[in-house]
Amino acid sequence: MGRAVELGGHDPRNALIACLLSFSIENSQGHQSPASSLASSGVALFHDWIGKANGGPQHVHHPMNT
Repeated sequence: MGRAVELGGHDPRNALIACLLSFSIENSQGHQSPASSLASSGVALFHDWIGKANGGPQHVHHPMNT
């Protein structure tokens, strides 16, 4: 999802909403590991989005996106 946003294929706002929804479902089902990964990805997407909006760094290193 993050890669698609970086390539300009998707709206960052929609990606964040999808990430939040997926996190909520995984967390409510007790799947902590996938929920944590989604939360981390959502934070990275948010930082990228805010950085682009403010003209700052466009990418925050995320260990899952190597």
